[in-house]
Amino acid sequence: MSKNNSSAKPTRRSTTATILTRDVHERHLTCPECGGKNGLHRLNQPCDWCGFTLSVRMFPDHSRYVRGLAVTASGRDTYDIADATADSLRGMGAGEVVDATAAALAQMPIEIGLSVKLGRQFKAAGFGWTEEGIGSWLDARYEGRNPGMIRMNCGNILRNSSKRANPDA
Repeated sequence: MSKNNSSAKPTRRSTTATILTRDVHERHLTCPECGGKNGLHRLNQPCDWCGFTLSVRMFPDHSRYVRGLAVTASGRDTYDIADATADSLRGMGAGEVVDATAAALAQMPIEIGLSVKLGRQFKAAGFGWTEEGIGSWLDARYEGRNPGMIRMNCGNILRNSSKRANPDA
């Protein structure tokens, strides 16, 4: 069945899902049912054209990661991409990572420090763009997550903010 070009989208007859794997750099998914191109909105989403459930599994590029440059608090080897951000956060506990992230972000405008989506969430939370406010927001945002997830998320925020601050680097 080819992609329907009319503005009315057909309804899906069955609710079975398929598992699609995708490279982390692809921007579109092709529906195996109708062939329609879909933007990736979330991991489990209906096809924009036929409603078929697209269950997506994303796999990181492990060739970029380095294991064992340090040891985590639990005694395991670290596993990161060994860039400047990972180097600066390696060996820190979750609280130290949040403090370092807050200090770094407070030195730049919110438009550079956070993505548009995170900036909206930060403003909606009602915190001030200060080191204390950013730290409180990060603590609330990642409450209940394990230290590795906090480090990874804060590292991604810092990594992306440095890319926005220095787009040519």
